Amino acid sequence: MTRARDLGDFIADGGISQLDVTGNATITVADNSDALTIVSTDADANAGPVLNLYRNSASPADNDVLGRIIFKGEDDAGNAATFARIEATATDVSNGSEDGRIDFITAKDDSFSAALSVLGDKVGVGTTSPKRHLHINGGNESTKIQITNQTTGSSSDGDGFQIGIATDGTANIEQRENADMLLTTNNTERFRFGSAGQLGIGGATYGTSGQVLTSGGSSAAPSWVDAAGGGATYTATADGAVTAGDLVHLKSTGNINAIDNDYTAQALGTPVTLNTVTNHAQTGQSFWFSNTQAGVAWSDDSDKVYYVTGTLSGNNVTFGTKLQLGNAADSGYHGCAQAAAGEGSDAAYAMVVWADNGDNGNWSLVTYSGTTASLTAGNNSLGSSVANLRVIYCPDDNCWLAVRRGANEKGYAYKLTRSGSSVTVSNNVDVDGNLQEPFFALGYDPDIDRALMFGLDGYIVTGVVINMSGSDPSAGSTVEIANLSNLLGFTQQPEVVYAFYDTVNDHTIVFGAGGSSNPPFYLILKAATNGTFTLKKISHLQPEEPRASNTFCTSVKSACYNDNTRTVTFYHGQFNGDQSGLYYYRVHESYLSLDGLTLSTPILSDGFRQDSTGQNINNPQLIDAYNGLAAQPSSSKVLLYYRGTDNNPTSFAFQPTITQGHNYSGIASENISQGSSGKIQILGNVNENQSSLTIGSNYFVQLNGTLGTTDIGLPLVGKAVSATKIMIKNS
Repeated sequence: MTRARDLGDFIADGGISQLDVTGNATITVADNSDALTIVSTDADANAGPVLNLYRNSASPADNDVLGRIIFKGEDDAGNAATFARIEATATDVSNGSEDGRIDFITAKDDSFSAALSVLGDKVGVGTTSPKRHLHINGGNESTKIQITNQTTGSSSDGDGFQIGIATDGTANIEQRENADMLLTTNNTERFRFGSAGQLGIGGATYGTSGQVLTSGGSSAAPSWVDAAGGGATYTATADGAVTAGDLVHLKSTGNINAIDNDYTAQALGTPVTLNTVTNHAQTGQSFWFSNTQAGVAWSDDSDKVYYVTGTLSGNNVTFGTKLQLGNAADSGYHGCAQAAAGEGSDAAYAMVVWADNGDNGNWSLVTYSGTTASLTAGNNSLGSSVANLRVIYCPDDNCWLAVRRGANEKGYAYKLTRSGSSVTVSNNVDVDGNLQEPFFALGYDPDIDRALMFGLDGYIVTGVVINMSGSDPSAGSTVEIANLSNLLGFTQQPEVVYAFYDTVNDHTIVFGAGGSSNPPFYLILKAATNGTFTLKKISHLQPEEPRASNTFCTSVKSACYNDNTRTVTFYHGQFNGDQSGLYYYRVHESYLSLDGLTLSTPILSDGFRQDSTGQNINNPQLIDAYNGLAAQPSSSKVLLYYRGTDNNPTSFAFQPTITQGHNYSGIASENISQGSSGKIQILGNVNENQSSLTIGSNYFVQLNGTLGTTDIGLPLVGKAVSATKIMIKNS
């Protein structure tokens, strides 16, 4: 039997029932016919035929190779070479827990490694110890699974779909074709990566430019929504009706309101000439007895001191006939007619202080009945050699404090107490103050029941605490509060200071003018009964970047503070950075922050500047050494005494612009009714509730709470990305 077929036929014909071969056996055929065929004729369902490769070892051990099937052929040198083999290994020979592995081994560069291994129920590619059901190991090369079909082609590495890991451990999922890639759950497409990099939800739903992906919660799919529906927001309660797209401001209560809800436009009253003079009016002071009863005291070049009172209706004051109080000093601040209304039991009275033509300090207690001015009492008992005077009312001690600056640059304090129609004047008390500049200030701190005096000694702001509870004033030592040259870099000595009280934060605000070479400055401080001062902040009115072209350097001629609107209104010359052609005398407002520590960039009151025709509304002129601005006690209007272009003493009331634009804190993303809560969009968000925007333009808060491209000193809001959408860059 020289052929395998012959051997098989012999066995099948029953020629032999068993063939045992000891040693090696070779079956050789000369063609491509089957070399060995094993046939089973058993008709049952059991396996058959069976080829049994049995290694009968006397000392079986783990990792014994049980058998090998070798695939050989000749190489191009005529050598018999192995190209592949199949091996079985007993990885664990423990009785009852035997494990085995079968390896498919191929030759590469005449070296052999297991390309595929099956270990138990795990399959390894490139590893003989797979850890998962399918474990692929690329060794020191990047490893990928490539899936192709007829459409993708299979001729290159760039065909089809691949999943792999790079040599540095980076994992990759790669769609190598110009086609989409889908992710599905529950037999439904959930996400789609478009061939151009788009992200689709539930199919080719890619949203529109500017939309954001928003969660649908634990039981719904996400969706594309406009940016207004997401991004950075906070929730706040509205104190008024707010419309989606409104600019809102944050209040001290933590609530919000639309800026336009709390906006009041400027309105000017009609100027009233108080007297006709030969040359021009001199110093003077406006004041209020109440929200509807105004008063003005002034001196003029006829060397007379006058007092007039009037009633307010709307923005117009009806003044009565002026009342002459006496003869005044003949120049500048030496005449220094100043006045302060009383409070409580003294509310119907005001104290006017002034220097007569002998430079003696005078006082006059005045009152009113409608528009009729009356003199109740007066005397020249405020000392001699007057070089300026100031007066305030001290409500806790029911008296006035008058301070005379002497020719020796010291301050002398007097307590003036009314009883009926008479006034008791105390002894004068040296309160020092180092009053190098004549324009010092008096203030009152109701939290400690003390009067305060502030002066200028060169670049130094000084302060004195004055106790008015005794029969005579008593003062602490003069304290150096701040050196403006050292702390603010001033190059010109300051000229004047004003003192205001912030009742919300129990702070005193010292506001001053640094001359035309320096911007107005302010100090926020707290006085103590022991005569000391705690300086909480010192700064000056400087623009925020990129507004550095306007330095706000100017001479301030008058200033007042309204504790109701938390606004400092000041009358001043032209800012250094202003464009040419604006009239020299202007009114600006700075708004006090909620914490009471910062005054905003000055906001222009447009009624006090030159218009396009070169005319000036109400014709304000300059007066040195006066307190012409006075804020209503419990409302928002201001009274101004000034010298008109005809040089006559003039006064009118006006409603300053009231805006909360400086407290801008975001944009409403939805309509919010009064008392309800809603979402406010802030930095980084996109609001889509605008209209008529110019794409690419920066928009700023305007006085009335609208958006505008003009930078008026209020905050930047953001940049328009479409006609209806603005990207919020500030909040």
